[in-house]
Amino acid sequence: PESLNLLLSSKGGLSILRDLNTVILDEIHSLIANKRGAYLISAIERLVPLSGEFQRIALSATVKPLAVAAEFLAGYQYHHELQKSAPPARTPAEPDYQARRVEIIESRQSKQYQVDVCYPEAIANKAADKNLWDALASELVSKIRHNQSTLIFVNSRALCEKLTHKINVAAEQTIAYAHHGSLSRDIRSAVEAGLKRGELAAIVATASLELGVDIGALDEVFIVQTSGSLASTMQRIGRAGHQVGQVSKGKLYPTHPQDFLEAVVLMDAIACKDIEPVKPVSCPLDVLAQVIVSMTSQQSWDLDELYYQLRCSRSFHPLKRSQFDLIVNMLAGRYGKQRVRELRPRVSVDRLDNTIIAKRSAVLALYSSGGVIPNRGYFQLRHADNSARIGELDEEFVWEARVGKTFTLGTQYWQIQKITHNDVYVVP
Repeated sequence: PESLNLLLSSKGGLSILRDLNTVILDEIHSLIANKRGAYLISAIERLVPLSGEFQRIALSATVKPLAVAAEFLAGYQYHHELQKSAPPARTPAEPDYQARRVEIIESRQSKQYQVDVCYPEAIANKAADKNLWDALASELVSKIRHNQSTLIFVNSRALCEKLTHKINVAAEQTIAYAHHGSLSRDIRSAVEAGLKRGELAAIVATASLELGVDIGALDEVFIVQTSGSLASTMQRIGRAGHQVGQVSKGKLYPTHPQDFLEAVVLMDAIACKDIEPVKPVSCPLDVLAQVIVSMTSQQSWDLDELYYQLRCSRSFHPLKRSQFDLIVNMLAGRYGKQRVRELRPRVSVDRLDNTIIAKRSAVLALYSSGGVIPNRGYFQLRHADNSARIGELDEEFVWEARVGKTFTLGTQYWQIQKITHNDVYVVP
């Protein structure tokens, strides 16, 4: 979503996105129910004025109901004529929207899963609570050594680092590597390639390896603590036996009684393929503001036409004109007199011509932003000697950190040298 929106915000990008025949959206279930999906599907609709209508193909192994996914993919076409009377009066006719037709193709071939819930005695014994992770690490080490390649999923970056460290301590050698979104792309790529070549015995990962990335054949997948989502669990277990006709093997490792109950429910639901239904995000206004700046970055838009075009996507089709006008007013600096630098105007609106265009400063801000505003903030982790980017640190971790503190990231120890408003500088 971020890359496509940046391409649509530059003349060079627009020039290479003309004359499209087909757009393929893989793993569409991972985007329907979040704001990044709204960001993506609005960009897909922006391709239509460039290329005309094109074929849209969406793929997913874990999406339900299919009709909702089809509706999300299809979007709307609209036709209308602006009815002009004597200047300066101008009354736009409400356009007639029509949903695009989508063919749904569903495979009836049954995918086989072999799922077990493992609750080792050391974990079940409340007296061993303080050694829970050590006991779990020892259990996982024996399983890793039995397999040729193993993938272990956890739910947080902090637990990913912690469990990787515990496994390597229990094994008395480095047999597992961490893989999560806070690590730089170069480090993640090296870990993926190592497992694929058979050089690594195991990877401990967050959702960063749940979809798409080719890491070769896996013997087994372990999931430590339930993810709370059946679709996510099936995707994770499906990384093992990822071939037609093969059985995907996985083990769920709950770490407390409530987690144990959820694991048992998940195991039964996987056998029945009872995937939870997805629900698209409707009208996220923070995303709308970014989309408007992007759309007006390379050309001036009639405000009515801009509103009608935005409503072509499923995510913004229910958008009310009052909501649209409020966002435009905010971007135009209706709050610009407040002494907050970030509230300066981002667009120029000509009320006489009823047009809008982005300011140059807003376009620069668009290029430097990361896309949809995340739920949590992150600091860039950089090497103190050359400022090379190593990864990211969660803002909560940084707030509690101090210069001189030592921590692990990517199976390596780092010591904090300096903390700025954006970056944390470290040395090995």
